[in-house]
Amino acid sequence: MSKTATITAFVDPVLKTQAETLLHQFGITATQAITLLYQQIVLKRQLPFESVISPISQDSAYTKAMQEYLSYPAKPLKKPAETYPKRETLYDRNLLR
Repeated sequence: MSKTATITAFVDPVLKTQAETLLHQFGITATQAITLLYQQIVLKRQLPFESVISPISQDSAYTKAMQEYLSYPAKPLKKPAETYPKRETLYDRNLLR
């Protein structure tokens, strides 16, 4: 079995339903469609369709801020036991036996 990564995207519910209905008619799943999109982006090194959104200038403050943010090394996530203090329960207080 191949390894997979999870993608979380927030999409308008009506758009999602409409797109999934069409994808079903095409005989593919949303996961397969997203995989195809990603493959085309990597292959063409651009969006595989004409974008109506103008690209952000390479000199923009946004691009510089994102480059700076991405240059920081990722910090490992804490384990759940390290994240929250132990909660006292009714058993701990001897209120339940």
